[in-house]
Amino acid sequence: MQESQNIEWKETWKDDYIKWICGFANAEGGIIFIGKNDNGNAIGKFTFNGQPIFKRTKSE
Repeated sequence: MQESQNIEWKETWKDDYIKWICGFANAEGGIIFIGKNDNGNAIGKFTFNGQPIFKRTKSE
């Protein structure tokens, strides 16, 4: 999955991203993934119920 008009990857949350959310709401919708760098690789360790949310690539 690549970044596109409806998909955006961000490494960390910043309040400035509210503008992105408003943009998605005013267009066709979209998803902001927090915790992924511009290459789409997961950074940090993000889990939900003890399971990783993103799989790391072999190069990490």
